[in-house]
Amino acid sequence: MTESTPYNRAAWRVVRLQVLSAAGNRCSIRSAVCTGKATDVDHIKPWRDGGSWFAVSNLRASCSQCNSSRSSHQKHHSGWKRASTHIVLVTGFDPALGRPEVGLKANDAVFDLVELEGVLGSPAVARSVFASLLKDLRRGEVAASKVWLFVPLGADCVGLPRHRLMDLGPGPLEVAMLGETAVEPGRY
Repeated sequence: MTESTPYNRAAWRVVRLQVLSAAGNRCSIRSAVCTGKATDVDHIKPWRDGGSWFAVSNLRASCSQCNSSRSSHQKHHSGWKRASTHIVLVTGFDPALGRPEVGLKANDAVFDLVELEGVLGSPAVARSVFASLLKDLRRGEVAASKVWLFVPLGADCVGLPRHRLMDLGPGPLEVAMLGETAVEPGRY
């Protein structure tokens, strides 16, 4: 809780008590680590992602274990949405023709699955390293101002984080199947 958030305000204390009382001080999340006794109030849609601070419809009673577990999960999977790194997903290209020219700058980070396979000599090891890089990216822990994700034609793109999509493939891409897109970093 910091001064820049409404947690310190009287209005929050009133709404918090209303939510806890309405739930009978029982946790509404009920995860595997649940203690059952609600002591916290959870924002269903996080306020950092545009959820309302005070709308009771966006709040639920939770125990501290469920609330912190959920917050940790959101950080590890959605930190990229709040990070300053801009993510461009480049897909649909033929790796036999090499990496496409897309306007890379000297300080941009490149996550290229095909290049990793060539350097590491093993597709399985390359996929493991790529997954580890993606984990850091999802957490918002990549220091580059721009990251280019190169995923060739036929590779699975489901769930990859991105702010922009560059589909270089021959046909229409089912964008809805690619997972979540965030607005430009810093425009929340």
